[in-house]
Amino acid sequence: MGDQMHPCGKLDLTVYKRIGNIFEQIERMEPWLYDTKKVREIAVLIPTRAGTEDPSLGGMSEEGVYRVLSELHLPFDFVNKENSLEDSRLLILPDHAELDGKYAEIIAAFVKGGGKLLVSGTCSFLFHLTFNHPSGSEIDKIHE
Repeated sequence: MGDQMHPCGKLDLTVYKRIGNIFEQIERMEPWLYDTKKVREIAVLIPTRAGTEDPSLGGMSEEGVYRVLSELHLPFDFVNKENSLEDSRLLILPDHAELDGKYAEIIAAFVKGGGKLLVSGTCSFLFHLTFNHPSGSEIDKIHE
């Protein structure tokens, strides 16, 4: 959290009061913030290296997932291909998640072990390479 000078060049006391209130709340919770373990039910795959996402998207798919899951108060974490999925019940692959053969095998094992998968956008086009999916006629039956 940072404070910026108001464009008029004066400090805004309302902003400083709000910042003070936030820090007071954090201070009251401080005893419960040490020696904790991160809890997540949902993992959201993000690019392994910064700058690998589509620059035209500007991280919008990750931001959208963040907003939805935060507003729903669901425990989630952003992960990359080096993170384990064992503590997750659901893996979300946003629009431009990077998949390779090795990670596709990890995802397949995750799903086979009972994990759920939510795939969105262009990432879904990659799944025909790795996973069995319904054929066109089977999809038509689902929609009937």
